[in-house]
Amino acid sequence: MEGGANVRQRWVRDDVFVGEAVEGATGEMAGGSVDMFSSESASISSGRVSVAASDGVSVETRDLDFSSNGKVDLAASGEVSVSGHSVSVSSTDALSVRAAGGMGVGAASDVTLQGGGGLKGTFAGSAEVISGEFGVSSAGS
Repeated sequence: MEGGANVRQRWVRDDVFVGEAVEGATGEMAGGSVDMFSSESASISSGRVSVAASDGVSVETRDLDFSSNGKVDLAASGEVSVSGHSVSVSSTDALSVRAAGGMGVGAASDVTLQGGGGLKGTFAGSAEVISGEFGVSSAGS
């Protein structure tokens, strides 16, 4: 019999509750929904794994790690939002931020730019600085 789940050599076709192990079998695909639960751990291992959903994908967990030995691409035809209590971006080599349109940086407190080399700003139009207090100093000549 194709499809279903192999549980100690017994084929189960509808709802499956297993205390020890479930082994999936190729064949028929579920026409409705499939729910899976594991109280310890679950893993998927393959040369290539794809997840596709016509409506949405949701992941809910305490900690979430992504790891890759190659490149990681994230693309969206709509908006992308990243938020958290604290958000950090770092790179062992170079970091680049680009926008085809406008770009804004806002903070409710201080903003610090720090570099081990120089700081350069190039503007095709005008540049404007509005400040309650402004100071410039140089340690070199």
